[in-house]
Order: sequence, then C-alpha cells, then structure tokens
Amino acid sequence: MFRLGDLLMDLTRCFRGMDTGADPHAWTSNATQVTYDPAKPFLVIVIDDVSHDSVKRVLAASQGHAITTAHMPDVSEPGDLKLSRDAGNDVILHMPMEPVRYRERGIGLEPSTIKVGMFDREIRRLIDESLKKLNDLELGVSVLGMNNHMGSAAMQDPQVTDTVMSEMRCRGLLFFDSHTISAGQFGRVAADMARDAAARHGTDYVRRDVFLDHSRDPANIRRQFETLARVARANGGAIAIGHPHRETMGALKDFLNSPVASEFNIVPIGAYAYLELNGLLKPQHEQQPEVAQEPPPPPQPKPFHAAGY
Repeated sequence: MFRLGDLLMDLTRCFRGMDTGADPHAWTSNATQVTYDPAKPFLVIVIDDVSHDSVKRVLAASQGHAITTAHMPDVSEPGDLKLSRDAGNDVILHMPMEPVRYRERGIGLEPSTIKVGMFDREIRRLIDESLKKLNDLELGVSVLGMNNHMGSAAMQDPQVTDTVMSEMRCRGLLFFDSHTISAGQFGRVAADMARDAAARHGTDYVRRDVFLDHSRDPANIRRQFETLARVARANGGAIAIGHPHRETMGALKDFLNSPVASEFNIVPIGAYAYLELNGLLKPQHEQQPEVAQEPPPPPQPKPFHAAGY
C-alpha cells in the first residue's frame, strides 16, 4: 500500500546512501575473488535454507568447490557465514516471503516473512533486521545480496517487488530471484514483475535456471544436474538452487566428483552475476577456437576482480 511517508523514507535512504558513496554495485566488494578458464561455461550452485545446524553438512558436500550459501535469518548466525566465506564461498540472505495459499497448504511462516499487503516501511524493517542478524563487521562477514525463500505470492505482488528492489538498490545489494513459481502464466508474471522492478530501480538482478530438488528422489536430482549442465553449455552458464537435504547433498558430491564437473567453471554467484550483467557469458559453441594448422595455446585462467563495476 502506497503512503507518502514511505516514499519520503525511500528517498531519504537513497540520498543518504549516495552521500556516503554507496552505488548499486557495492555488493561486488563482498564477492569472493575467483580464477576461471574463459573457454569453459559457468555453473553456480546455490544452497538455500542454510542454518546453523546444516552449514557444516553443506560445506562438506561442496568438497572445496566454490558455491553460494543462502542463510535463513531466523536460524543462522554470523559465525555460520564466516565458515562459508572462509571456505571460499559467497554468502547471501535467504529472505522468507509469503507463498501462495500457505494456510491451505499448512505451511508455517518464519517471523521475518515478508507478506503481501505489508506497508513499505514494514518490508524494509524486516530486511534491515534480517541483515543485522547475519552481518558482523568484527567477524568481517557481510552478505552480498538476497534471494527469496518461497515467495510465490510475494513475488507476484507489485508492491512487494517494488519495495524489495528499491531497498536492494539503496543498499547496493544484488537480488537473486529464486523463481519459486515457474509453471505457466503465473511464473512468467512473477519473473517479469521482479525483473521489471529491478530495472526500474537500477538493481542488479539475476535469476535461477534449474531447481535441483523440487523432488527429493535421488534419480530426479541427478537428472536435474544433467539439465543444469545442458543449460550451461547452451547459454554459457547457469544457476541452480538446491537444499541441504541428504539426497541433494549426496547428488552434489557425486556431480562434483564426476568428469562432467571438470568441463565447467564452478563459481560463486557474485562472479557469475558480474559476468552476466556485463554480457561476458558466451554459449559453448561461441567459445570454441577456430580450426587451425597448429592448435592454439590453452587459454590462461583469468581472475575475477569486480572493483570499479
């Protein structure tokens, strides 16, 4: 619901951010620096619902590969983020948002859930409180952005999406759209609404491509990893989300140990978002060297440095 006071608070926050040197790409300073092979497509694996109880299980499954951990604000603490950052990962806020028909489906909501019908000020307060639960300057950990936990109703609501993208822009944070509703017209509406709101506010925005464990059947999860590889080859890169389920962690270990994984740059979301937003992702067929009498030298790994973006 629109209120003049909320608009004034929005403007004040934005101007205050610019006065202190904030910019829409400030999140890059919290992105993990990585080295990559420009001849290979990119994969991002985001593990949602990370909590104090699951973070070590997730890190064990990643086996030293750079992934992204999305932390629930009500069940995580800064020390969990530090464990993930120290392992070479990116960390983001996994912000609870209202799903469709949650009462009918018996879904309980976290205390920090953003709901349809909330005033701008309340949405901003919940985001602010959630960030304060995870960021810790003394430990040197700060999230680089936020994605939605559930949110199939909230992400179709113009008020919610507009306020969220405004808040991300004012804080210089990346928004990663989990795209929790993907079927038919409703999925297109939700995706378009979030993307359009991000564009209006100048918010850096990326969206997931593959949902690994909508079903927890191990065979299905393995097939989703195959889909992830196909999409990444076709587009130059792809983002997948999964959860700390035993079945997902087992499939993740198997995939990372497979020969297929070596065909890709497996990078955190910050490096990937930087490449995507700057138009640097190329489909695999565009990356192949031209046929020559002598083979070209192998491409040298390139570092990811986001400074100045």
